Amino acid sequence: MFFNYDLEISYFTMFFFLVAISSFFFLGNIISFVKNLHPFFKKHNALSRTISIAIVMGLSRIICIPFQHLLEVGVGTKFEYDELDVLQSFFFGKTMAISFLILFLYFSK
Repeated sequence: MFFNYDLEISYFTMFFFLVAISSFFFLGNIISFVKNLHPFFKKHNALSRTISIAIVMGLSRIICIPFQHLLEVGVGTKFEYDELDVLQSFFFGKTMAISFLILFLYFSK
């Protein structure tokens, strides 16, 4: 079976899309959780936000790396991508997420 780079771009596009959407919906809750862990974090908002973003990115990588390996086994080929493919996917994924969130906020009024 021969697949071109479109599979890799689709995978990374969905990865960046899901990270942006999960950040929008869950980042506030995670920041509140981190602030309640220790009084030091209540005083330092920037640190608690940074830790929360690291948690979201870490969890997304923990979920997506095994999914990538599973997808590679299912397709029967190893993903081959370079920086340009990842940057293109980043642009597509973030653009899709921003469009989705704009529509979500517009229709939720």
